[in-house]
Amino acid sequence: MRIIIASEIFPPDPGGPATYVTRIVPELLKLGNEVQVVTYADVEESTLENIDGYKVFKIPRQTNILFKYFNYFRQLHHLAKKADLIYAQGLFASGIPAILVKWFLNIKVVVKVVGDVAWERAKNEYDIPELLDDFQDKKYSFNIEVLKYIEHYIAKNVNTIITPSKYLKSIISKWEVPDNSIQVVYNSFESLNTNNLEKEKNNLLYVGRLTNWKGLEAIIEVIPKLKDKYPDILFNIVGDGPLKNNLNNLINKLNLENSVKLVGQVDHDKVGDYYAQASIFLLNSGYEGLPHVLLEALASSVPIIASRMGGNPEVIEDNINGYLVEYNNKEEIFTKIDSLLSDPSKQAEFIEKGKEVLNKFTFNNMVEETNKILKNI
Repeated sequence: MRIIIASEIFPPDPGGPATYVTRIVPELLKLGNEVQVVTYADVEESTLENIDGYKVFKIPRQTNILFKYFNYFRQLHHLAKKADLIYAQGLFASGIPAILVKWFLNIKVVVKVVGDVAWERAKNEYDIPELLDDFQDKKYSFNIEVLKYIEHYIAKNVNTIITPSKYLKSIISKWEVPDNSIQVVYNSFESLNTNNLEKEKNNLLYVGRLTNWKGLEAIIEVIPKLKDKYPDILFNIVGDGPLKNNLNNLINKLNLENSVKLVGQVDHDKVGDYYAQASIFLLNSGYEGLPHVLLEALASSVPIIASRMGGNPEVIEDNINGYLVEYNNKEEIFTKIDSLLSDPSKQAEFIEKGKEVLNKFTFNNMVEETNKILKNI
């Protein structure tokens, strides 16, 4: 099968989608497919690179948005004349050019949907109070409604959508997409290098973007109470994002400079060090598709406390391989952290059960299921 992967980022760009493409392309090649990649990049003019048996066409991203999309569409259209399908990695920057090519050439298009871009933009730029589920049924400003319309239109007009959780499938179904057009393929995990570091007592960890739906403020606000019982408690927040200044102000306000650390963005090969030393991984998020960080925590033998939201319950079964809590419920967050810190046997139980859960998130499963979907369209 001749496949074009329409990506939005590609190494050296950081991020999950870039890593996903570089991991899955070699496997699709091994299965007898021909694969080419089109992506945006920090280049002055369109360039071609040959990487490990496949071609990567890089389109300049630092241009006018219409010009950028046109150049991407033109390259995609040219390659699609000799291809069987396009596998786009998003609904906007790669999905829009892909659906335009579909109009002209009637080529099959598969899109990977890992979240609701319209909601994320509305949450970040307009600070709407609604979480993802409530967002689906409400009306907003013209700009937000345009984003919703584009997102839903593309989703309804591609051949198949691949999404990483049953929760996200339920969201996409609300966009009037036929149920049989949405396929769930779980993400896989990659074991991290931990440099043989030992766990530290009373060490809490969060890894991810610093955004206003991640619930970090609620965790920080229970640290003073935890500190009364665990004076040496440390909460490492690894990542960057628009909420950084707000979190820093809250830390200073509560005099927690020695107990809560905004570590910032960390290179991928160093993140494992933080998991290795953590006693508990915390994810008090108001929305998650299928959180890769939970898989990393399980693979790194770190007990987990996560919110009962989004795709989290597809990874964590309450009181079996971790604790699930109500989003932003500070009393419950405190109780579960306290309970787990004071019970090493429970930590060991969660770690053991967590290893079993990882069996359904293997890389081989992801590749085989993805290849099967692409072949059977």
